Amino acid sequence: SQNTKINDKIAKSSLKMSIVTAISRLFGLVRDQIQAALLGTTFIADAFAIGFILPNLLRRLFAEGNMVASFIPVFTKLEKEKGENESKKFFRAIFTLLTLILILIVSIGIIISPLLVKLLYKSANNVSLSFVYFFSGFDAGNFKYKRILFNFGGKSNFA
Repeated sequence: SQNTKINDKIAKSSLKMSIVTAISRLFGLVRDQIQAALLGTTFIADAFAIGFILPNLLRRLFAEGNMVASFIPVFTKLEKEKGENESKKFFRAIFTLLTLILILIVSIGIIISPLLVKLLYKSANNVSLSFVYFFSGFDAGNFKYKRILFNFGGKSNFA
């Protein structure tokens, strides 16, 4: 019957997502094991982890499905009730608003990154901080902060 076909389709889709998620977790485990083997439990490992905290936090907050989960139902309802033209206007307005918010957040993050790094890594000496700056995209040698990863964190939200 129709319900059986729908249930089978849902089960197959769920199985595919479960397999892909399991593979992703395995790759994450391998990545962490390689990182542990190369960096150990030294201050360099701490610096590496802290260098990625801010961009990963930004990605988790804005890019990992939260907006999609809330946007799609509203967009679909609007398209059914008001038509394609209104839904396109809504999409452009939301995209523009989110772009401006993201630019603001990334700009603030770039400006206050040195302060955030020092807050996250209070026990760091100058050598440790130079590794944090290296891993987070800073140029600690002449203190011209490039902030590559924070910038990447913002841009990855469009993916």
